[in-house]
Amino acid sequence: MLLVLPYGGRPFYKSLGQQKFMMPQFISWALTFGSVIPVCLFFMETNTHHLVQKLQVLVTPWNCSLSNLAEVFSFLNENGAAALVFTLLLSTGLLFMEQIGVW
Repeated sequence: MLLVLPYGGRPFYKSLGQQKFMMPQFISWALTFGSVIPVCLFFMETNTHHLVQKLQVLVTPWNCSLSNLAEVFSFLNENGAAALVFTLLLSTGLLFMEQIGVW
């Protein structure tokens, strides 16, 4: 998929002629994210039934309810929750510092 996007768009770019079509960076990120995440599921999930369930959730997210959210995080104990929060805060801080450097 990542190869199809740049090469598949070349005929479209040529048809525009001299005008350069600039895709907003957010759309590029969304297309990359949307093509990488489903492919990663095939490498991470060893159980076919769970893989099919995860793919169904990606295709139909409106079938999930907020009551299931507590069940998703129920496997965490106190140490796991602390590690998750620490990792999220650390990654958010690093991304924020990188953004400041870009500004």
